[in-house]
Amino acid sequence: MFWGLIFIALGTLLVIKHVFGIHLPIFKILIGLGLIYIGCRIIFGSFHLGVSPVKTENLAIFAESQFSYSSVGGKNDYQAIFGSADLDLSQVDLSQQDVKINLGAVFGHLTVLVDPGTPLVVKANSAFGKVRLPSKDRINFGEYTYESQNSKTAPHKLILEANAVFGDLEIRFR
Repeated sequence: MFWGLIFIALGTLLVIKHVFGIHLPIFKILIGLGLIYIGCRIIFGSFHLGVSPVKTENLAIFAESQFSYSSVGGKNDYQAIFGSADLDLSQVDLSQQDVKINLGAVFGHLTVLVDPGTPLVVKANSAFGKVRLPSKDRINFGEYTYESQNSKTAPHKLILEANAVFGDLEIRFR
């Protein structure tokens, strides 16, 4: 439909120019009409860039998602890219070994819930984003390592590698 309107407008403007001798800036008018058309599509909610949301058990792209941790299957990487997600790590089993999980928020938001009694180490990296830690510290640019009090003496820990790039990653106690 868009291209049909463009061709109709182009034909009409060419007829006006050659039959009536009125000189109009045809391409400027077409660009203006194209921008008006796109603006109307955005206002009425039918404009999209052809990007479909992707939602898996550990990835949210242009989508909202609820992640749940499972030690089965080795899913230790959770990402929110141009979307938002929540991850509940309150049931992580640390009885046998350390558990390392990679977290990422790229132009998105990821909220991670951890049990307050869990020995926790967070290695936070941020580049023009924000990582919020359970201690209420915020990292907007650079690196920071957070360790809970009980992680210093615990035999096994939950280790989170938290990366935010133009995104928001929040780690808080449940």
